[in-house]
Amino acid sequence: MKPVNFPGSNLLLVAEDCDDLPAIRENGCILTLWQPSDKERELISQGKGVWLCVWGEQHPPVLIMAEGVVTEQ
Repeated sequence: MKPVNFPGSNLLLVAEDCDDLPAIRENGCILTLWQPSDKERELISQGKGVWLCVWGEQHPPVLIMAEGVVTEQ
């Protein structure tokens, strides 16, 4: 999946060897948007799951959703 820029983003997360990650930071959370590739969409439509990898020793609260809380402006 690739990170996607979206209206209202107010933060850009960057790391070496990674794509820049546009985000919104507000109300104690950071929201990002990811676009699956055609192959990933095909796998999801076949019932395959979506994996989440969190670096570090602790797992923060996360939410994965198909429809976000940010609307196009």
